[in-house]
Amino acid sequence: MDSAYIGRLQGRLAHTVTVCSASGRPLPAPMSEGDPLCGEPLSYPWDVVRDDGVALCITLERAVYLDRAVVTVGEKTALTAAVLRDGEGNILSRTDAETGKTITERTMALTVDRETDTLSIALVSDFSDVEVLSVELYGMIGATPIFPTPQSAVYGERELPFSRFRSVAAKTADERRAAEILCEKYGEKTGITLQMTDGAADISLFTDPSVPANGYRLTVSEERTSVAASDLRGLIMGAESFLKLTTGTGVRTAEIEDAPFLPLRGVHLYLPALKKMDFAHRLVRDLISPMGYNLVIVEVATGMEYKSHPEINEAFRTAQEKIRAGLWPDFPHAAVAEGTVLSHEDVRAFVDDVRSFGIEVVPEVQSLGHVPYLTLAHPEIAEVEEKTGEDDIDTRAEDARPNRFYPHCYCPSNERSYEILFDILDEVIEVFRPREYVHMGHDEVYYMGLCPKCRTKPHAELFASDVNRIHAHLREKGYKMMIWSDMLQPVTKYRTPPAVDLIPKDVLCLDFIWYFHLEKDIEENLLEKGFKVAVGNLYSSHFPRYESRIRKSGMVGGQISMWVATNEGALAQEGKLYDIMMTAQMLWSERYTRHCRLAYDRLLRKEIPALRDAMRGTVSPSRRAGAVTERLYENASPTVLQDGAVLTVPVPDGHYNSLRFTHTMARPVTRLPWKPYDVVATYTLRYADGSEEEIPVTAGGNVGYVHRRQNEPLSHKLYRHNGYTTTYLCDSETTVAQDGTVNTDYLFEHPTSQEKALVSVTLKENAALRAGVLLRRIEGVRG
Repeated sequence: MDSAYIGRLQGRLAHTVTVCSASGRPLPAPMSEGDPLCGEPLSYPWDVVRDDGVALCITLERAVYLDRAVVTVGEKTALTAAVLRDGEGNILSRTDAETGKTITERTMALTVDRETDTLSIALVSDFSDVEVLSVELYGMIGATPIFPTPQSAVYGERELPFSRFRSVAAKTADERRAAEILCEKYGEKTGITLQMTDGAADISLFTDPSVPANGYRLTVSEERTSVAASDLRGLIMGAESFLKLTTGTGVRTAEIEDAPFLPLRGVHLYLPALKKMDFAHRLVRDLISPMGYNLVIVEVATGMEYKSHPEINEAFRTAQEKIRAGLWPDFPHAAVAEGTVLSHEDVRAFVDDVRSFGIEVVPEVQSLGHVPYLTLAHPEIAEVEEKTGEDDIDTRAEDARPNRFYPHCYCPSNERSYEILFDILDEVIEVFRPREYVHMGHDEVYYMGLCPKCRTKPHAELFASDVNRIHAHLREKGYKMMIWSDMLQPVTKYRTPPAVDLIPKDVLCLDFIWYFHLEKDIEENLLEKGFKVAVGNLYSSHFPRYESRIRKSGMVGGQISMWVATNEGALAQEGKLYDIMMTAQMLWSERYTRHCRLAYDRLLRKEIPALRDAMRGTVSPSRRAGAVTERLYENASPTVLQDGAVLTVPVPDGHYNSLRFTHTMARPVTRLPWKPYDVVATYTLRYADGSEEEIPVTAGGNVGYVHRRQNEPLSHKLYRHNGYTTTYLCDSETTVAQDGTVNTDYLFEHPTSQEKALVSVTLKENAALRAGVLLRRIEGVRG
């Protein structure tokens, strides 16, 4: 058995269950006397429980972290409330019916979020029989240092000193590359330089064909330390797990066997700007690679020079000038390369860097739809009609339509469309040198059958002819085709779904419009036609019934999309850096369950400070060796600053490397992640030389709502691409009051200049937003 485990706890811990009424009075013998934790129903008649109900008091053999208790009741059981309490009677969570009604759900997931060995589940009835079919407990036994969590891991009690490891053995090219990464990161963590050798060494990396693809075997013991894998991706994952075993004083002993659950685990990025290539490297090195992804899809669009058609780049440059002058609207997907154009050499260097981590790179060349990068320079291929004006779209149910100023689609009946497309496609292939797939877009083809050549042709035939034409071109070059699959789905307003029977079955479908149809398993429409399907735009905050849907025959994995510029600020603002980690657990671990979200979050929140440092290529002052933190201000019960109120804190002897603010918002501010942060307050730092510095307090950035857990998903489907807020720029402290109310404080660190003496810190609330800021603490960090 694993020494650390996350998942369903039944069968892993001994337990006892006692039953009384919900108000605590004794109950006679039940109609059926079973143990719901073992799947044995327990039931009481209505005339015994009346409007009181039953309470199950559960005692575990030892305290563990409990995430949720999932209770399933019989169809005839009418409940008005389900209340979960800890052993001291404090309410942890509850579900209540509307007044005069009963709870309609047969299965209820009650949040525990507590390390405990006792809990009570009260089911308040409405003069009905109470039948408890099952109670499932989910949580974490021990604590794994490795995320995504491994298939099998036994952690020893001992630590081996850092000095024990001085050399790494590696012979093949893949082994040497994994060893390079290990040496580099081990030196950063410990200050010790590992020497690479092809002979005997303290750490051995070796290739073993018997290990599953991308998987690894890791042994850290007194006798030997080794990583075995069958490929580069697996060797790197084994090296990363070794690094995660490091503590402040040594390396934990362990035996780990691990392999990914799904073969396709992807991240969709915009091509980075040249000035952000250092960040892009760190993003891959310190997040995408350690999280087990094996595919990066890179949208190219306007971001690369096209030597075969330089007029495309020139037209985009002219458009940028018009946009900056306020004459034209924003260009679609202009965040690709942040509006710049990269040379072939720069793009190839980025691709080679990603691929050096054992991650395949697939270029995305948007085609048929999302092609303003082509139609701007070549209006003669645009699919247009005389109609003007914009479409009226409900963005809760559909993605916003592109501005008609830029023709969105090319004409599939115009031979010139393919002359241009194939020229740039061949150029992209030459630069990227993909191994298997090329992503050809094909999503949201809003405007079809408009021009005289296309007007009389069925939309499905137009769509299929385009797919088949491009598919044949790629096949001649030895490549397969990957597309977004919304146009094939019969659940849309499009007239193209019959094309599903007209295109080759080896086209890999990225099925992304699941978030418009949360009640349906729409992938079935493609699977039953024989297509392989990956979940497109897989976001951990929204995808329903994942555990069952991903196991269907023909499902090969999923990919998470960024849809923002590849830089720290944009990714942080939309919750993407956190989502990359949580989605990685879904794709890597066969044991993933939505009922352990809070357990996963406990692990991830520990990783965020180190991730921030990694993304910035520096170490925060509070995390440096020898750092000293001094309390400058503290108020356990602060007054809510509102209506533009001001609080000034004097700072004596103010030479600090950084300040740490602990604060929260008394009232929620609606967060639209795709818009700029709302500034709910401002800190003003005043220095002895008379200079000032302002630090904005941003809702969803470095502060959140007090009665919300930090990384709780924004569940409404409006937030389908931006499912998290306040996940990256700050840390948190969460407590639960006796009545079950969640209280969260947010911790935000800001570097300051030690060369100047700080005199005071002033906090002023933004009266217009009325968020009501509570300041708990200010700390100064030296060293």
